[in-house]
Amino acid sequence: MNEARPASFEASTAFRSNQQSKTAQIGVIGLGYVGLRLGLLFARHGFPTTGFDIDQAKVDMLEKGGSYIRHIPGPAITEQVERKRVRATTDFAVLEGEQMMCYGFLHSHTGGLDSRIGTPRLGKLLLVAMVLLAAATSRHALCAAAVDVPVIKGDLGPCSADFTVLDRTDKPVYDAKVHVTILYGFMNKRKTDLEIGTNSDGKTRIEGLPDKLKKPPLEFKIRGGDLQKSVTQDPATDCHASFNIQLGSP
Repeated sequence: MNEARPASFEASTAFRSNQQSKTAQIGVIGLGYVGLRLGLLFARHGFPTTGFDIDQAKVDMLEKGGSYIRHIPGPAITEQVERKRVRATTDFAVLEGEQMMCYGFLHSHTGGLDSRIGTPRLGKLLLVAMVLLAAATSRHALCAAAVDVPVIKGDLGPCSADFTVLDRTDKPVYDAKVHVTILYGFMNKRKTDLEIGTNSDGKTRIEGLPDKLKKPPLEFKIRGGDLQKSVTQDPATDCHASFNIQLGSP
């Protein structure tokens, strides 16, 4: 007597077949530095890829074959768009009903992206995808591509500051350094220096800032390559500040 096979088995079998014929539909949620590189990787290997992002400007630029990531050249995107291997959308419903492939991207111990993904690793990623697909529906599986925001803590109080660093063309600056010197204690004789780099979306965060300063404000120095800019925060009036910094602008 033949036992009924679970839907997950049928799903993984169908996915393997579509993988071999390169008709498996790849879905990528989030089109930042990681998600865009991921989508292009699968597109270059012949898989039709749909990228989802809530940012209409990103989607419009990708549909025109342009790049908004400094380290990803426009021609690499144009080639895949013209071959109809890559498309982008802000409509999540577009992903419904298609067979998607799940994928988990790699991070190094320092929190940076391990982008050394070549052809040998693609096979391993497809294998991981099939395992994940087995736990999903028979129709599709989705995988989010996200980048953790790096955080450094001063442990001096409850305040914080969030930073988004862009270049003069509004593209995220990766590993831009944000530095602040905090003076505190009797006659400001004690000092703490904090420095942290931005992620691939140009974002970083500093927590544990004091809510009271003897000599406000705090001055944050942001440096990306040869460009530098400073912003200030008075925690007494703005305990949780958020800064959008464009390097190279007046």
